[in-house]
Amino acid sequence: MVQGKQHRITQELFDETVLENQEVFELSPAEALQETVDQFGQQGVSLDHLLTSSHPTEGVKERQQRSEFSGFINVVLDSHVQPNGTILISNDSDRETVRSALQRIASLCSTTTNSTNSTKNKTASLLHSESSTSSSNDVIEKSTTEEEGSSFPYLNLLHHHQGMFTLMSYLGAVTLPEDATDGMDDEGLLQETVQTITQILTARPQDNAVTADMRSILRDSFVAFERLVRLIQHYATLLENNDTNSQEYISQKVNILMDLLRLGYVSCRNCERNKVGFVRSNKKTKRHNVSGGVSVAAQVLRLVVPLPEELVALRTESCRMLSVLCRFDDFRSNSSAEQHGMNVSSVHDHVLEFYRAGTIPTLHRITLDALEPLNDGSVSSSERVGLAAAALTATRVLAVNDEIVQALVAVGTLSTTRLALEAGVVLENEEDDCTNNETTKAFKVRKYQKQLLAAGALGLIRNLCGNDEIKTTLCLGSSDDPTTSVLPSVLLAMRQYRTSSSIQEHGCGTLGAMALRRPPNCLRIIDLDGPREILTAMRQHPNSVIVQRQGCLAVRNLVSRLVERYPSGEEAREAAAASAGVAGVNIRDVFLDLGAEQVLQSIAGRHQGSVDEAYAALRDLGCTVSLLKFDSDSIEQSRASGGSVQVKARPAMFGEVKSNFRPVYDESPNLHNSGL
Repeated sequence: MVQGKQHRITQELFDETVLENQEVFELSPAEALQETVDQFGQQGVSLDHLLTSSHPTEGVKERQQRSEFSGFINVVLDSHVQPNGTILISNDSDRETVRSALQRIASLCSTTTNSTNSTKNKTASLLHSESSTSSSNDVIEKSTTEEEGSSFPYLNLLHHHQGMFTLMSYLGAVTLPEDATDGMDDEGLLQETVQTITQILTARPQDNAVTADMRSILRDSFVAFERLVRLIQHYATLLENNDTNSQEYISQKVNILMDLLRLGYVSCRNCERNKVGFVRSNKKTKRHNVSGGVSVAAQVLRLVVPLPEELVALRTESCRMLSVLCRFDDFRSNSSAEQHGMNVSSVHDHVLEFYRAGTIPTLHRITLDALEPLNDGSVSSSERVGLAAAALTATRVLAVNDEIVQALVAVGTLSTTRLALEAGVVLENEEDDCTNNETTKAFKVRKYQKQLLAAGALGLIRNLCGNDEIKTTLCLGSSDDPTTSVLPSVLLAMRQYRTSSSIQEHGCGTLGAMALRRPPNCLRIIDLDGPREILTAMRQHPNSVIVQRQGCLAVRNLVSRLVERYPSGEEAREAAAASAGVAGVNIRDVFLDLGAEQVLQSIAGRHQGSVDEAYAALRDLGCTVSLLKFDSDSIEQSRASGGSVQVKARPAMFGEVKSNFRPVYDESPNLHNSGL
């Protein structure tokens, strides 16, 4: 392989070479195609941007589409970008051409079906990347033997032509008051640009690994956060200072603002560096009218418009934007955060900034407004239920320390969350009440929205249980009114939404948090058959590591405190009767009779992410259990030789072996002799 920057060729030259090889060497079409790929590969030519999976006599339509796509970027869009980065379009005809190009780019980059022009003779069309240190290496070196969505070639072309930078230039289609130079003022073009970038960056369930990685590369290349935040602030300010009652004007500005928020959401999701870029944008600017990312997001969250439907949609997008900024979800091993030297999540700092910006009362008010139709017994629209779920999720990500939790309790979050959870678990009785005009599809949509509502409420309750006093109130109810306990609704949600891994995870996590350091809470959970729900969740989701881990922790928290405090069965019965009115309780038998040992050993114990928790739970249950350590090198050797796997002794537990730690620093003689 040739080192250094690789050469690139056009599709036409590649096709001509294939035909020439076929004629000169009398090869079959497939052989000529493979020979050409190998030939250019040996010369160090990059073919990642070309169609190499079909013969030039085939795939004519796809080649034409790729050529047109390159023209959209290099000819149509680039021709209107000035050297200083501004946009200049002189007439309406060119403006329509640009908008059509943007629509076509969005369409080709969002298609998820397999290409119709793919042939059976697939070859390795993506051979090398331009830089061995680039994050795109992981994508470009993959073989197309995987099934590719038809959007991947166009995403790859967009990356090859650096089209994201061209698209980011078109965010200047509207001139802002603080801009140094006058430019265009085309809101239609701005909205088309924002929607196009959003379509490109939005991950889809149908995307395979190659396509998803390419979208990640393009998302990492989006850096226009200062412009994006200024645009969001501009339209939020326009709506705040609106003096007209024109519904058309308000609706237009709200739609643009929601599109900008969606772009912020997809560009920050699963990318820690982009979240930091959004939050820190414009902080160092000297302009007095420009705010940072958190201030702008809080401004939009407080915004009120006179159109109810638009207000619900706008608040939903605002809550989603806040949630993604305050949640760490960039788990890539080669994440952009690591490449830029930020190995620690900035989520905690973002949460504190939103807390200081006064978002907690605002979120609580939004949640109450969304739940108001539910409080009076009427049926809420799916949009309002979706807003309530988004607001609860946004509140949950803020509940990271005791100070914030106390602030949430002070504004009335406990009662609001209880109402939300109760509203999310009443759907089962509504199915028989559906009128003839309500279709099955509409009912499924409403059920899904209520599932989101229950998940949001459960997640918030789980975080609130970080405070010992609050979790006791949530579990047992207040001293004046025990019916205020949310525990029955938590267990009902787990029973009603068996197939939802999110609800089962939050349910197990909530039960585990309630049980931690609180034996009376443990007895109440056991009284309401909580162990059955925990083990059922673990059986229902055997491949979900997070459900298995939270289930193991819940089992351990329930068992360890009670067994430790009441070692004998008689003491357990007396304590149970005195604390929660449960007679004849034997904590170990409750779990073992439900098959806890089998679940912990054969399901949770086979996952690397939950094996330690399963071991601890089995140990607390008094089961015979041991940890075995398998050496990966011996496994590979035994597989190659056909022998048996060598099992080492279990890893040493903390405190079993005396530490070799030296409390006094001594300079190493090896280091001294090395001359370093």
